[in-house]
Amino acid sequence: MPEATPKPTRNSGLVRVIPTRAAPSANLLRACAPFGLALEQSRARPGRELINRAARAVLYRSKPGTIALITGPSGCGKSSILRALARLTPCTRAPASIPARLAARAVVDVLSGPLEARLSALSRAGLADAALLARTPHELSEGERHRLLLALTLARARRGQLILIDEFTSPLDRATARSVALTLSRWARHTKLKLVIASPHSDLLESLNPDALLEPALDASRVRLRWRQGATLGDITLVDP
Repeated sequence: MPEATPKPTRNSGLVRVIPTRAAPSANLLRACAPFGLALEQSRARPGRELINRAARAVLYRSKPGTIALITGPSGCGKSSILRALARLTPCTRAPASIPARLAARAVVDVLSGPLEARLSALSRAGLADAALLARTPHELSEGERHRLLLALTLARARRGQLILIDEFTSPLDRATARSVALTLSRWARHTKLKLVIASPHSDLLESLNPDALLEPALDASRVRLRWRQGATLGDITLVDP
């Protein structure tokens, strides 16, 4: 007779519920149960029409000097909304890795443009330590490489341009993440960029102070959108038809 699969309950110390697209196997359930982890299968995927509606809503509200934050758990559709935005309008996406042609260069030479502009972009991305300038990207920590990718994006940005950043500050410790978010927010507004950021971390709200906040639901059937218009805050929910 097969052994029963343990299921964490409130009495057994359930810590958190983790969403999963695939049906969890018996082995996965057994492995997670001792840690107080439960798995909840999301039975819906974000519909293309809902994703496109959310992207158009963000695009409509993305004016020069504004910031939109898409936040929610993994698998809720954040990256899908960014991809839809990239299809709808010309934009710049932050690279996922350092291009191979730049990997052997010193950090200060990974960026282009006047030296003052390079140093400014590095500083705004949280890489103000002069000792890092001579290192190559592979000599940096994961968090430092993430900040270098952000600096690379900032150095290439032009006034009024739409910038898309996925997994913003995910590899960073939370204090550094909030500091980078605050600096980026000020810089984006000063240079009149249109910034759309996707992050699973809701603790960036205060630092970014976004003009629009999108929260896709875990069941992928709706997206909540809040936006700032003057002194008022609007709130609508887009529902998958």
